[in-house]
Amino acid sequence: MLGVQVLVGFSWATLYVGCLKVLTETNPETGTAGGLFNSVLSLSSILGPILGGVLAGGALVLPMYAASGMSAAALSVYAVASRPRGSPPRGAAGSVG
Repeated sequence: MLGVQVLVGFSWATLYVGCLKVLTETNPETGTAGGLFNSVLSLSSILGPILGGVLAGGALVLPMYAASGMSAAALSVYAVASRPRGSPPRGAAGSVG
C-alpha cells in the first residue's frame, strides 16, 4: 500500500509540474494562467468530495458512474479539440481510414 501511495504522489507531482510548464510556455500572461489553474484545482478539491458524498448518499455506485461519465466527457472534448483544423471526422464520407 505504501508503494502505491508513493507512485500516486510521484504521478501527481509530475502531472502538476508538467501542466504548469505547458501553461506558462503557451500563455503570454503566465501569472493569470497559473492563478486560474491553481484556482480550478482548489475548487475541485472542495467540490469533488461534496459531490461524491451527495452521490454516495443515493447509492454507493453512483460516484463511480459519475466519475466514469465525466472522464468519458473529458476524453471526448480532448479528442475534438486535438483534431487538426480542416480535417474531416473519422468515418465521414470521403475520408480515408
